[in-house]
Amino acid sequence: MISSIKTLTTCLIILSSAIALSACGDVEENLWEENRALWDSHNLQNYKYTVTFGCYCSTKATSPFEVTVKNGVVEEAIYLESSGGMEAGTQVEEASPFREDPMNAFTITGRFDVLQTALSTAEEATVHYDSALGYPKEVHLDYLLDYVDDEVSMRIENFELIQGS
Repeated sequence: MISSIKTLTTCLIILSSAIALSACGDVEENLWEENRALWDSHNLQNYKYTVTFGCYCSTKATSPFEVTVKNGVVEEAIYLESSGGMEAGTQVEEASPFREDPMNAFTITGRFDVLQTALSTAEEATVHYDSALGYPKEVHLDYLLDYVDDEVSMRIENFELIQGS
């Protein structure tokens, strides 16, 4: 009898943990949907921002750069600092550490698309959104909780609307 109670208690603890983890994922997905809708409602096509990625990777991948979007397309992405053998002002040519990104993933809409995939594959995710426009301001992902150096972060700062062309 005591053995059955212990087994049942263990099963309930495991089930509760699974439900709690599932609920956390649902919360992040719901927040993603709400903020994507908020971003889309503004229909912003011309803006710039600074993005910095954090990961266990090259200096080039973690150097901040400024993205300029005009008419909904990335016009320019340039490094802001000289480091890792590149000069400030150099055009960003490679994907971010958020897996495989084409350059257009650096529009805010593209960031949302990449984030949606990341939320479905990461074991742990925390996202903070801009309260007025809805874009993801800060993202922390841990793809495998039991491993080190697989964590990735992204921070968007200095968001600014610009005149269209």
